[in-house]
Amino acid sequence: MVPSSERRHGRRTPDSLREGLQQSREAGAAQRVGVRPAAPTAVSPPAASPPAPEPPAKPAPPPEAVVKAKACEDELSTLARAGLIQFRVGSAELDSASFETLDKLAAAAKSCPAMHIEVGGHASAEGGAEINQQLSFRRAQSVVAYLSKAGVDAALLEAIGYGTTRPIAPNDTVENMAKNRRIEFTVRPK
Repeated sequence: MVPSSERRHGRRTPDSLREGLQQSREAGAAQRVGVRPAAPTAVSPPAASPPAPEPPAKPAPPPEAVVKAKACEDELSTLARAGLIQFRVGSAELDSASFETLDKLAAAAKSCPAMHIEVGGHASAEGGAEINQQLSFRRAQSVVAYLSKAGVDAALLEAIGYGTTRPIAPNDTVENMAKNRRIEFTVRPK
């Protein structure tokens, strides 16, 4: 360390020599004894502020709204199972054979005002998990787009891709894999 008087004037003075010699002795004695020079004290971080209060829980919907949502979901599910919702192989493009079913689904969805309708896409276990998840999401988006063009309020629709995470049959036969490739509807009050 350079004594402060030397830093100011750029030359050594008797005082600066004595100051430097004293500092050297102190450092040498500390090293011989095995004492380390005091480390600078760390400044503790400011105390963390208390966590923000959680937003109040959304109140439960009225029982009649839950009943209406369940009735709407049942109708959509029945129509989807009775009809066809098919896509081109490995694609999210709707097959034209699906249009009749989708038109019926759109009419049913329009009769469910103030309801949030989740359109869930599902896939069989053919191919990779990530590809199937993406494909199931794109297929759900295609159904949402069709329903929206048919007059269902797009703000009430949500596409979700589940991929292979919710099979309804083992993926061990062609028939079972076809069962797992599906679109499902979940309805809840908005």
